[in-house]
Amino acid sequence: MPSGNTKGIEIIGFDPDNKSFSMQSFDSQGGKNTMQATVQDDQWTFIGDGVRFVGRFQESGNVFAGAWELRSDPASDWRLWLTVRLTKVGGLQSAQLLHPAEPLQLA
Repeated sequence: MPSGNTKGIEIIGFDPDNKSFSMQSFDSQGGKNTMQATVQDDQWTFIGDGVRFVGRFQESGNVFAGAWELRSDPASDWRLWLTVRLTKVGGLQSAQLLHPAEPLQLA
């Protein structure tokens, strides 16, 4: 990972026919990534080119935790890259999917 601050943006869309999310991200280090995400039961799976995340919400939805894995090519096995635990703090009580024209209200 690069040193210093990295800022980024992620654009997420939902395909109701496939029941999946398409995601594109861009960061201040010049990185970009495209992934697909699915939800089955309570497990979220994000898959991109050589990268995969599997995780779930825990503690009444206040924590989202899981593991990122990498592989060098489609024939190789996934190997653990890093684990993630995101915890909700402050006044944010819920999140929702918004139509792109609607402003995001977090407070």
